[in-house]
Amino acid sequence: MEDYYALLSVPFTATEQQIKTAYRATALKLHLDKNPGKNTTALFQQLGRAYDELRDPHRRKFYDARWKAVYLKPGNEKLEREKREQEMREKNQENLAREKLKRERLAREQLAQE
Repeated sequence: MEDYYALLSVPFTATEQQIKTAYRATALKLHLDKNPGKNTTALFQQLGRAYDELRDPHRRKFYDARWKAVYLKPGNEKLEREKREQEMREKNQENLAREKLKRERLAREQLAQE
């Protein structure tokens, strides 16, 4: 099984945007016009498969299940830390969205009172 996360140099917890950015950067490096070589074509095709697999949430879910079985070892502290950091980022985004909605509601109420 190919490790698409390693190929794209992104963590297991990478967001869709991080995967897209990594794909574009790696594709520029491996593009056949810029990097002619024997193995370039195979790597470029592998990169395309990795991006196709990881950008689709449904396909990524199944890939992740297989990936965990092969690559995830019990006690992998790095992966656990990345997962906690991702969860914290998601909570922060949710909190920011709630605060924004609260500010907007307060602003509407103030306008209604005037």
